Amino acid sequence: SLICSTLKYIYQGKKSLFTKTFLFDKIAWDNYNFPIIYLDLSVGSSSENLNKNLIEELIEVYHEYINDPIEVVDEDSMGVFKKILKYFRKNDQQIVIIMDEYDVPLNDNYNNEALYETNLNMLTNFFRTLKSYEVVIKKCFVTGVSRLGLSKVFSGANNFTDISFTQKYACLCGLTENEFSLNYSEFIQRAADEYQISREEFIPLFLKFYNGFSFNGKDKLINPYSTNLFFKENKFLLV
Repeated sequence: SLICSTLKYIYQGKKSLFTKTFLFDKIAWDNYNFPIIYLDLSVGSSSENLNKNLIEELIEVYHEYINDPIEVVDEDSMGVFKKILKYFRKNDQQIVIIMDEYDVPLNDNYNNEALYETNLNMLTNFFRTLKSYEVVIKKCFVTGVSRLGLSKVFSGANNFTDISFTQKYACLCGLTENEFSLNYSEFIQRAADEYQISREEFIPLFLKFYNGFSFNGKDKLINPYSTNLFFKENKFLLV
């Protein structure tokens, strides 16, 4: 979700949000001002709720960028989606689509075959629609716990690239030890002082609890959210 939000603000050209970051002087910000369709599928697992949530989020997008009135026919979320895509195609304008946790409506319903199939068909139609309008789409970024190649959702959209275990992006979803030491230096020293140990002793102690995942089997990453929680109180939360 943090990556999705970051991408959203990058493609919206929110340069001021990236002051003192690596990206600040690396991007031609004047070229980044794309309309964003941001969809969060972490809520609304039933077919009725999934369709309703998609309609609500898409209607919000529609009114943000399009002044024309809109009529939703038969509670059809795909109908709203196509109207948005047709508008930008007509105006020769590219957009960015970000979908977070695409597979929640499927994973939450593995034991309900009928509901699972309904949601599967709805999402499959969504991504087929993307392929039909790919000329409009600058970028489309999708997150989930199920790999794209193992999901029938993308059977109608073969223009996606699965970067889950790509070496180039192996350190994207977390902090390396070097990034941790560099960017949290002040906090590390405060915590070390509180535990009455040296900085050199504190870092391996911290990594013992928080340096826990890897996407390439080589580079271990630290969870940024857990790191921030720790430094909020300088306390190891052990279960």
